[in-house]
Amino acid sequence: MAIINGVLFIFTSETYLQGLNALYYNFSWLLITNALDFYPTKRKETFFTNIHKMFNLYTLFGLSYFAIFGFGSATKVSTVFHVKLLLLIYLLLTFYRIAFYWSIRRYRVRGGNFVNVLAIGRDKNLKKVRKVFDDPYLGYRYKGFFDDSPSKSPTYLGKIEQSFEYITKNDIDEVYCLASKFT
Repeated sequence: MAIINGVLFIFTSETYLQGLNALYYNFSWLLITNALDFYPTKRKETFFTNIHKMFNLYTLFGLSYFAIFGFGSATKVSTVFHVKLLLLIYLLLTFYRIAFYWSIRRYRVRGGNFVNVLAIGRDKNLKKVRKVFDDPYLGYRYKGFFDDSPSKSPTYLGKIEQSFEYITKNDIDEVYCLASKFT
C-alpha cells in the first residue's frame, strides 16, 4: 500500500488528497486483496504460483481506480495519464513482489524462518513428502519418521508411540501423518 499511496500522492496530489479519495484507494486495495486471498500464506508459494491472482488484482483495482472519477467533480481526467500511472504502480508492485520472494528464499536457504517437521507412518508417499522437506527454499528441517515397522533408514526415529515424547522434547512445529498407515 505504501507504493500505491506514494505514487498517487506524488503524481496526483490534487485528487489524491481531495475528500476521501485516499481512504477509497486503500479500502479498495484491501478489499480486493482480501477477496482474492492475494498475500502469500503458504511455504510453497512462489512468484509464479499465484501470478493469475496478481493479474486479477490489477484488473479489479484498475476498475475501482477509474470508478472513483465517476463520483468526483466534473474535472477533466486524462485517461492516458491515469493508465500510465496505474502501469507504473503495477510495475513497482511486481518488482516488489519479485524482491520479496527472492529475499525470503535466500533467508530460508541461510537457515532462517525454518519449521521442524517429522512424519508418522511410512509408505511409498514418504519419498514424495521428503522431496518437499528437503527443498532448502521452503525452510523445512526434516527430523525423521516414526513407524511401527522397524527400519534401517537413518531417519527412522522409532515406533509411533514414541513420537509423542519426541515431539514435545524436540520443538517439532509440524507433524505429517501418512494416512495410508492409519485407520
